[in-house]
Amino acid sequence: MRLLFRVAAATAVTALLLAASAEPARGQGDVVRAVLFFSPTCPHCHTVIQEDLPVIFGRFGGEEQVWVDPSVPPGEQVFYLVANGELELLLIDASKQAGYRLFEAATTSLGVPEERAGVPRLIAGDSLMVGAIEIPAHFPELIERARASGGLDWPEIPGLAEAMAELPFLVHAAAAPGSGQVSPPEAADEPDEGDPAGDEAAVPAADTAASAAPTLESISVSQKSVLDRLRRDPIGNGIAVIVLLGMILVVTLVASGRGAVSWGAKADLAIPLLALLGIVVAGYLSWVEVTGAEAVCGPVGDCNTVQQSEYAKVFGLIPVGVMGLMGYAIIIAGWLAARLGSGAVADWARVTVLGVAAVGTLFSIYLTFLEPFVIGATCAWCVASAVVITLLMWLSAGAGMAAWTRVRRP
Repeated sequence: MRLLFRVAAATAVTALLLAASAEPARGQGDVVRAVLFFSPTCPHCHTVIQEDLPVIFGRFGGEEQVWVDPSVPPGEQVFYLVANGELELLLIDASKQAGYRLFEAATTSLGVPEERAGVPRLIAGDSLMVGAIEIPAHFPELIERARASGGLDWPEIPGLAEAMAELPFLVHAAAAPGSGQVSPPEAADEPDEGDPAGDEAAVPAADTAASAAPTLESISVSQKSVLDRLRRDPIGNGIAVIVLLGMILVVTLVASGRGAVSWGAKADLAIPLLALLGIVVAGYLSWVEVTGAEAVCGPVGDCNTVQQSEYAKVFGLIPVGVMGLMGYAIIIAGWLAARLGSGAVADWARVTVLGVAAVGTLFSIYLTFLEPFVIGATCAWCVASAVVITLLMWLSAGAGMAAWTRVRRP
């Protein structure tokens, strides 16, 4: 009986040892993978990437490492892999064309509502987290649940697998010592034995790319100074500064009375033409902002970075383009009322045209200031609208102020 008991005990111990040896090492089978979309000019992205992520990585697996494609210049990087063997996070710059396509694909495939269409946006599995409050609050809980259930693979975003398959640091690179392989959603085939490219591909990406982006702090998330922001797009931002100074000069002249002159009948006819041009510009911006489509920026400026910033919506709700569209429509209606009406009706219409143009100009001064000095990028469409609304204010100032004098008389 004792012999039978000893045999049973020895068998049980052996089974436990075999089970323990067969269990995958922590950090291999339960790796959690997620994607984080960000914009270099987003202050909330700065907070998440450089303040929250180091804490999260420290809690799950320890200090992180950062990989990039060493063949891509630092200012043009779109993808960053941040990993420590237990947590793998692919950071995607949504302000770049390749990143923006994936950002929009994720928006469509996940059915992201308009009010949650900004950055920072973290996608882990089927979960969506947006903002500097939601991500640090909920991501650690998701990691805990995912690790307890065997890990979490890359989210299913249209085009993500194809994009990741092109990244050299994802094909056969080790994320960290003892972490196993980091692979795209559909891992590439292993090279055949004897393939001369096989040994080279098996070298960890850290050997070639870690020097390009050794830490999270090295990722370009926010510009450190006004000069850095201006340098990010010197031509576009330089144009914005010149336009800004011109707008301020016009407002100063009109406010002092020296610029409030009547330009005659021809200038009066220019008002609806300029307003129609403004409607075209504002209409296009409205379409971009409402649909989330990629803007056609041309050779100067970075429209998409501006459109993705927190300043693209008034109070975070109303797209700036829609506000401009409404303003230009009111100006055309006021001009028509002034032309077709008479007496007090015509005067109030002229006052309305001047008032809307003046408010629009002041608001455009604010937005034009933000582009080079705060966002670090300039939208050529926005600058064009700023020029149009300033000219409208200048042309309507003389008739509008004269009409205001008349309507104020008892």
